[in-house]
Amino acid sequence: MKNIVLISSLALLITACGQPMSLEQKIDAAHEQYQRAQVRHAGNRSSYLPRVGKIKADDYKNCVSQRYYRWKDSYDFCAWHAEIGSKWNYKG
Repeated sequence: MKNIVLISSLALLITACGQPMSLEQKIDAAHEQYQRAQVRHAGNRSSYLPRVGKIKADDYKNCVSQRYYRWKDSYDFCAWHAEIGSKWNYKG
């Protein structure tokens, strides 16, 4: 039993330490989080996109300028990412 746990842990560690995510993969993952936030109306936060500044407004501006929002509403997606008032931000 210990061997199974050890092997499983080792496999998980090797998988987790694989190739770092590309920016496109991070944007895809952030959009998945955004979709989950919309379905549940709150609770999911953006954890994949870069935080570039000292304040949330810097994150918002970077999101807009880099077009991380893709085809979504730029204000809502970037406000959600920067946590500055999107209707999908955590309310707990």
